[in-house]
Amino acid sequence: GGGSSAALSCAEAPIPPFAPRHCAPRAVAISARGDLFVGGLVDCSVRALSFQSGAQLWRENRAHVLSCARTTASGRWLATGSEDGTVHLWPVGDLGVPDEPPAVLHGHEATVTALALCDELGLVASGGADGLVLVHTLRAGALVLALPADVTRADYGGVCALALVPRTAQIVVGAGASLVVFAIDGSVLSALAVDGPLSTLVLAPRHDAVVCGFADGCLRAYGMQPLALLCEWVAAPAAVMCVCVANDALLVGTIAGDVLSYGLGPVGVRLVR
Repeated sequence: GGGSSAALSCAEAPIPPFAPRHCAPRAVAISARGDLFVGGLVDCSVRALSFQSGAQLWRENRAHVLSCARTTASGRWLATGSEDGTVHLWPVGDLGVPDEPPAVLHGHEATVTALALCDELGLVASGGADGLVLVHTLRAGALVLALPADVTRADYGGVCALALVPRTAQIVVGAGASLVVFAIDGSVLSALAVDGPLSTLVLAPRHDAVVCGFADGCLRAYGMQPLALLCEWVAAPAAVMCVCVANDALLVGTIAGDVLSYGLGPVGVRLVR
């Protein structure tokens, strides 16, 4: 089921160590033009690095450790979440990132643990250790939707992953052992109890399925309408921390620091009827 694996190291990058209490993959984002945005550092900074050379392009310091970072698919917007519960929105232009964020979003009472941004919808969704999911507009930072912990099913452990689905204007929330799909008005469209604690999720390229990684190394894909298990891959040897779906492969990062490449064909995949 698995392909090759390789250990990744940032030893030569001009950045300090990651804060041990934060999951490093959540605090790293890559823009469409190849800039690497890094947060979650012990010095509370967020930095932009050249993906090719590792040179630092931009740096901004905050009072709290940045717990997560995400960019839109176009790379034109960057969002960072913080230990203090705030979300900072940054436009990313041809000249880089402005010195100060034009919008600071409030509402979480605990660390921001998950972010999702969508160019087409013009929205940013944030989830926190408090179980709350907030949806704001990208340009004005206006609050569109607030989903409390009892609705998101994130009463314990908080929200671990989010996705915004542009084609259907839906929000996918992963928390604990639950997947929930919401409409943009907050109504629940589908919900599913999954096997084991979720650690990450990502939309499939056609946005008709969501690929989920789990703390026990399992990898599963679920159809969206309604939520239902489609297939599962041979489990990774360690907890899955991040997943990327490419045209012909599934790239999986584990807590052990390895990157595994899985084929998207029938080899190594168990289809669920």
